[in-house]
Amino acid sequence: MFSDILCVILFCTLHFIASSSELQPGMPNVCADQEMSMLGARQPCVQAFTRMVKVWKQGCNSHRWCMGYERRTAYYTVYRQVYNMDTHTVYKCCPGWRQDGKEMGCLHRVCSANTCFNGGQCAETGDKICQCPLGFKGTQCQYDVNECERDEGGCEGFCCNTIGSFYCKCPEGSRLGPDGRVCHDVNECEELNGGCQQTCVDTPGSHHCECNEGFRMHSDGRTCIAVNSCSVLNGGCEHKCVDTGNNNYKCECRKNYQLKRDGRHCEYTRVHCSCRPGFTLAADGKNCEGIEMEIVNSCEKINGGCSHHCEHTTNGPLCSCNHGYQLALDRKTYSDECVSGGACCRHFCRNYPGGYECSCRAGHRLNPDGCGCDDVDECLAETSGCEHDCVNTLGTYECFCELGFRLDQDQHSCIYLLFRKVPQLLQYTAALHSRYVSDEDDSDGGDREVEIQRGRRGELRLSSSIVCLDGSFGDDCSVSCEDCDHGVCSENRDQCECAAGWTGIICNKTCSQGTYGPACNSLCRCQNGGSCDPVTGKCVCPPGVQGLLCEDGCPRGHFGMHCRRKCNCPNNGHCHRLYGGCLCSPGLYGRLCHLCEYQ
Repeated sequence: MFSDILCVILFCTLHFIASSSELQPGMPNVCADQEMSMLGARQPCVQAFTRMVKVWKQGCNSHRWCMGYERRTAYYTVYRQVYNMDTHTVYKCCPGWRQDGKEMGCLHRVCSANTCFNGGQCAETGDKICQCPLGFKGTQCQYDVNECERDEGGCEGFCCNTIGSFYCKCPEGSRLGPDGRVCHDVNECEELNGGCQQTCVDTPGSHHCECNEGFRMHSDGRTCIAVNSCSVLNGGCEHKCVDTGNNNYKCECRKNYQLKRDGRHCEYTRVHCSCRPGFTLAADGKNCEGIEMEIVNSCEKINGGCSHHCEHTTNGPLCSCNHGYQLALDRKTYSDECVSGGACCRHFCRNYPGGYECSCRAGHRLNPDGCGCDDVDECLAETSGCEHDCVNTLGTYECFCELGFRLDQDQHSCIYLLFRKVPQLLQYTAALHSRYVSDEDDSDGGDREVEIQRGRRGELRLSSSIVCLDGSFGDDCSVSCEDCDHGVCSENRDQCECAAGWTGIICNKTCSQGTYGPACNSLCRCQNGGSCDPVTGKCVCPPGVQGLLCEDGCPRGHFGMHCRRKCNCPNNGHCHRLYGGCLCSPGLYGRLCHLCEYQ
């Protein structure tokens, strides 16, 4: 009896020792996993079969016994092999851990080729599995380090975190120093005078423009406008200077004088007297005397010369206009606000029955007053498309490239320059000149005075003179003969000689309207609004105009004999040279050419 009890205790102890090395839930770094196994077993199956056996039977006919057959069924047992899927829970070391010997759990880390992320390496010593590179952390280097959380990464401006690293940014108006962390102020006035027309004032992180005495700042913050144009040397007018508002002015002449084509000087005009119909000029050349004549309807012949309505009176035809029109100075034909000068439009004026509408040149937008035009700062609106720098000007803008780059043919992109030798600038001079010099200005001493007047009004432009060395040329000595696009280099290798139809420093610009031929040096002789082919100079005539030089026709807005009658076409458009019907330009259609095919 005692021996049996001893055997049971010994068996239980051995079983406990054997099971203690197995992994159990709750042990360090032990994870549960589901395993599937297939179990086979013998399954009994009872089968039956039937057969006929011979038997002796009694009472068979005349015999007492006879041989017969009976059906007998027999049963037997057979076995077949069946399989069942069994799912059970097993406990293993979690990924990255292993069990050494009979330890109570998984206490040792495991590192393989795919254990560490983001360039981490398996740690050979210490408690860490992976040795992480700068910018990453975690047991497997799986987390990014946000360097900006601590002291903004040492950046003086802004710290920008990236995956595995970071970088510093500076506020607008300053740039990073060589250490990549400290910000230094940028003096915007050093480059192109900061875009200012007159004075540029640099401030920490920014700059602003100022104007000289007698000028005020335009809404673009860069251009200077004369405070009162007439207050500066009478606006350049010979007689009277009249301010028209919005810092505009015009010149007028005294009685018996009329304004010359230059818009500033006046010339004397002789006065000739004439009489109304039914009267004749007296011998003194001033008074009118009545004449006897047969009373006829003065409106019968060519409608009395009236454009719209004619009413016969004793003094002759009395003309009137349809609604929305007014009589011109001849008191017969009609005029509109745009022609008569009654419109307030600063740039363009479009008349329609009952009123008119103002519009502006490209690069300007209509002022809320419906009359004036304000410059659009394409650089501020980020619509310029300049790759590097943008400088706004009145009505347009211009792109510039940083040092070491030059402007591409599209005048927006910048191309890196690989200099064989650094270009040397021998001399740079700048002077202020008038932006608008009329071809019709007098060539006497008054030109100099007008030039000074315009300079004081702020109508200035910056011109430069640069002398280049080592076969380079251009405004900044950044181009050479290899850059000539549609042309060849000159004999002295100091400029590009452009082919027909091309111009510009590197022959990358087509001829402007009115010029053609090699380097666009030939002037177009086309008449009546015709334009030249930039290569051959052949005239391309507008609608309704014909001839080798477009001489057979009328200029825009006129028709009839001697082209004296005015068309009623929108935007002063072309009309048939005989009948006055509106002729639409390409892309427009409709009775008044007011519909666009591309809308």
